Amino acid sequence: MMLLFFFHLKEPDQKNVITIAFAGDVMMEGSIERAMNTHGIHFPFVQVQDELQQVDYAIVNLETAVTNRGTPYEKQFNFRTGLNSLLALKEAGFDMVSLANNHTMDYGEEGLLDTIKYVKEAGLDYVGAGKNSEEAYQAYYLELKGKKIAILGFSRVLPTGTWYATASKPGIASGYQVDRMVRIVENVKHEVDYLFVFMHWGIERQHIPEPYQFKDARALIDAGADGVIGAHPHVLQGLDYYNGKPIAYSLGNFLFPDYVSGLTAESCILTLVIDGDEIYMKYTPYLITGNQVAALDGQDFDKRLEAMEALSYNVRRNGSYFFSY
Repeated sequence: MMLLFFFHLKEPDQKNVITIAFAGDVMMEGSIERAMNTHGIHFPFVQVQDELQQVDYAIVNLETAVTNRGTPYEKQFNFRTGLNSLLALKEAGFDMVSLANNHTMDYGEEGLLDTIKYVKEAGLDYVGAGKNSEEAYQAYYLELKGKKIAILGFSRVLPTGTWYATASKPGIASGYQVDRMVRIVENVKHEVDYLFVFMHWGIERQHIPEPYQFKDARALIDAGADGVIGAHPHVLQGLDYYNGKPIAYSLGNFLFPDYVSGLTAESCILTLVIDGDEIYMKYTPYLITGNQVAALDGQDFDKRLEAMEALSYNVRRNGSYFFSY
């Protein structure tokens, strides 16, 4: 935390600083499951678990159904995995998964309900989906170091409106209706000290956010969100600040099977460092290789930091930390 001293002329009180880590898309079927069967469920995360276990809370986007039932939805890619994948995430240090994405209903309502059941069995919290709209759009509340925090999850990437949760049907929390998201944020913010939104949005393999990503992130912050974190494009997009609040447009893939390479194999952990009214972003790059989230060092680490800075907006960087102008 000495980097914070460089900008703020004082060292923050570590007893009161809150750290919440976010990771992008995780999908562990295929080669990842085979590697866990061979080496143990801890194997994919041995190089990242130290960072995850040092933060106060850690969240990842679960880009798959967890089920052995259901009928595959007619689309190009259908993902599913088993309970061991969730146990591996929990053992690595994750506390929550977002279910608000375009794959948790790959095996229908039956598969989604199984996913929720197994997430609970693994001891993980979740947002962004549920047995009905009340549950799907509900914030998750937690308390860290005496502060009340809420997490919300929405997806603006869904194959059909039939995936939306309704009053009588399981489904996903839709992110297409900005007015509804704004209303939810406004209502929840009255109850908490900090509120963060995990969004599934954007265009796959595109490094530049869509115009609506800029617009929606700002609308959510104007409504009371203290930060907006995004996933779905499977590549990294830039970091940003608006009114002093952090935005990460896409965290890319966190862990995918061995067919990812190049830019889609660029992984990361983004940690929000909450120090009173100020929130900094710590960006730690990793690489998906050998069915692991692998650490980087030396020139590779520095190049990734420089690349993220080049993609970003309204930020200044010192080492791995990104600050608002």
